[in-house]
Amino acid sequence: MTQADLFAPALEQVGLSSDRVIYVEAGDENAVLASMEEGLRHGGIGAVVADVAKLSMTASRRLHLAAKASGTIGIALRRWRRQADASDFGQPTAAMTRWRVSVLPSSPLPVPGIGRPRWLIELIRARAGESFDLELEGCDDTGHLGLPSPVANRPATQAGRQYGLS
Repeated sequence: MTQADLFAPALEQVGLSSDRVIYVEAGDENAVLASMEEGLRHGGIGAVVADVAKLSMTASRRLHLAAKASGTIGIALRRWRRQADASDFGQPTAAMTRWRVSVLPSSPLPVPGIGRPRWLIELIRARAGESFDLELEGCDDTGHLGLPSPVANRPATQAGRQYGLS
C-alpha cells in the first residue's frame, strides 16, 4: 500500500493478530505490485492483499500466474476517493473474479443514532460463473457478518432465488 491507513486494532478485532500479518508500505504503485508478486511467489503465505489504484492486464496476469504457481490467494483492493479515479475499473484484467463493495444505509439498532453498517456485495465477473449481488450487515454480537433480517428470516428457497443461488 502507498497510504499508511491500515488500522492494526481493527485487524485484531477480525482475528488477524499482529504476529500473523506482514505489513509492507511501498513508495509507489509499481513497488506495491512487485511486493505483492513476491509475496505470491514465496508460497507458505495464506493470502496476499494489496491496495492498488490501477491494475493493468499485464500486472494482473503476472499476479495471477504467481498465485497459481504457489497456491496462495491474491486480493487486489482497489478503492477510489473520487469517481474520476475509477476510470479504468471496466478495463479487463486476468482476475478470476471481480467484486464491487458499496456502502448502504445502516440498519437501525435499539440505540438512537447508531446503526449496524451494511454493504452491497456484487460479484461482477466470475470465470465460468454467473454474477450476483448480496446485502451484508456488519458483525453482530457473535462477531459474524449477517444477512439483513428481511433476507435472513425468509424461507431458504425464496432467499436463494433472489440471489440466484437455487
